[in-house]
Amino acid sequence: IKEDDCEKTFTCNKIELTGEDTVCNLNQVFTYKSHLNGGCDKSVFWQIDSGAVQSLNIIDDTTVQIQFKKSWSGYLYASINSCSVLIDSIKIEVLPSPALVELGKDTTLCAGDELMLNAKQGFKNYVWQNGSADSVFTVTQPGKYFVTANDYCNNIYTDTIQILYENPTPIDIGKDTSICDNQALLLNAGDNFIKYLWSNGDTTQYIHVNNKGEYWVSAINKYGCTSKDSIKILN
Repeated sequence: IKEDDCEKTFTCNKIELTGEDTVCNLNQVFTYKSHLNGGCDKSVFWQIDSGAVQSLNIIDDTTVQIQFKKSWSGYLYASINSCSVLIDSIKIEVLPSPALVELGKDTTLCAGDELMLNAKQGFKNYVWQNGSADSVFTVTQPGKYFVTANDYCNNIYTDTIQILYENPTPIDIGKDTSICDNQALLLNAGDNFIKYLWSNGDTTQYIHVNNKGEYWVSAINKYGCTSKDSIKILN
């Protein structure tokens, strides 16, 4: 007498798939497990869109580990062949977010300058110190700025930055003046700067002039602030 196949496999009449249904980190490996009846020794067959995964490793008869590689929405299927095919599935949303919020180091700006703080796109929501909810914030005045961002897995990220403002360093190369023939005049922009550019192309702290005309200098201090001055030389 041939034993009925269903009599052999009556213990394999249930499959339940568990694991994360929302993925935010593409560097993380996620474990999914199929729960079968006690005594059921069948191996689980797995199905998923191969274009969405970086790797898929079968750990044992009922467990798989998956690393995703891009934004994706779809199903992971687990099935066994018993008296009939038993299938369970999980709908997975892959919504990668940046690994952290980083606004940069505390910094000093020049008076009148603006700075765009960028918390990076990809988070579910943002809250800045003034309640703004965009991923970016424009700084126009000194102060402490901070942002809190939440990803789609309810992880919280935050960062703070201090912004100072610096006025341009005063610069004075003298009043308009006259010089005699064959006389040279020293124009000195001062030593409070790190870069200089004169109207004649020189890049030193000072220049000698012996011809009439208008001369100007543009100088940059250690904060990147630019100061300018000019002088007219008459014969």
